[in-house]
Amino acid sequence: MRPGLLVNAAPAVVLTVAVLLAGLAPSVPRVPLTIEWRDKFEHAIGFAAVAYCYIRAARHIWPLALPSLVRGRAALAAVGLGAMLEILQAFVPYRTAEFLDFVADALGVLITLVVVRFTDGPVAESHG
Repeated sequence: MRPGLLVNAAPAVVLTVAVLLAGLAPSVPRVPLTIEWRDKFEHAIGFAAVAYCYIRAARHIWPLALPSLVRGRAALAAVGLGAMLEILQAFVPYRTAEFLDFVADALGVLITLVVVRFTDGPVAESHG
């Protein structure tokens, strides 16, 4: 086991479990057919955090891979988690699956990708 596994990968695992538990727990009833922007903002922020943790874990798992490939794998996993959560919510009686929640999740992942790409800089992209 390489050093740093706990620091780099454990947050991704913990956050994944937390997102699934929170996403499948009973929620406060809402007025139907309204878009709750606060909820969408929370989804975006939550999945931005998921994406960041996944990127850190992916960098640890694939240290020699191209940074863009590592970020892409992590982003795909984070968006997949959002999709899986919405699909699971469709089968839970006290939850509802919402396409806009998934869009907000994906937007949070995209924002993280952009921020990480620009903070990594061109040196990271060329393995320098």
